[in-house]
Amino acid sequence: STPFWRQSVGYRLEQIEISDVSDSAFSAEFAKDEEDSELVSALSMGFVRDHRNKAVMPSSGSRININGEFQAEALGSYSTLYKLKLGGEKYWPVFKRSIFKLSAEMSQVEKVEGAEPSIFDRLFAGGAHTIRGFEERSVGPTDRDVNATAADHHDEPVGGRSRFLTTAELNTPLYSEQLYGAVFVDAGNVWMDSWEFGDMNVGAGVGLRLFVKQLGAVSVDYGWPINRAWDHLEDEGRLHFNLGYNF
Repeated sequence: STPFWRQSVGYRLEQIEISDVSDSAFSAEFAKDEEDSELVSALSMGFVRDHRNKAVMPSSGSRININGEFQAEALGSYSTLYKLKLGGEKYWPVFKRSIFKLSAEMSQVEKVEGAEPSIFDRLFAGGAHTIRGFEERSVGPTDRDVNATAADHHDEPVGGRSRFLTTAELNTPLYSEQLYGAVFVDAGNVWMDSWEFGDMNVGAGVGLRLFVKQLGAVSVDYGWPINRAWDHLEDEGRLHFNLGYNF
């Protein structure tokens, strides 16, 4: 089949306010630095090369996507920064009816000049769409890592500027083409500065995929943390629900 190419260009204008942050949620010093109202004015561009055999539950082919965003003080934004994300996924038919998927993503947020990227522009990981087996947005540096000298710490994630994610997943039909069973391994990390591919947070588990007409896909996964690269992360398994298609 012929690859499908798609390009997109967009503009985003938002007024974002961070206020009334509880001291029980974040360290007082960190919350004081983050509480503010900021204007975001950004240009974005994206490219997708889609060579999958079908859009829903593909069994072969690949997809590559590149996305970029540029915020500028000259456009009225609170800072001048850029965001880049490169992602790809590959599918193989195995064992006659099963599907094996490998995917990876690299993302970066970098300041050009002006204020540091705010918490709503930084990168997070953990949860159903990134690293299953970990709490949503829990993976990455915390307030303790940002300011180790502060007296009050809650080990709350504050996001980072670089992120790497990868997934290996096997889906097998259990009932017709409506119900699939899955086994998966997710890995990745978030760093305050550049990528450091030493320690990775790894989660593995099992799941079910139910395809319902007019509703789409319903996914239920249970993941266990196999390796934790950050001390604040819990070692307990976690259940994840997802409405919509994510394979």
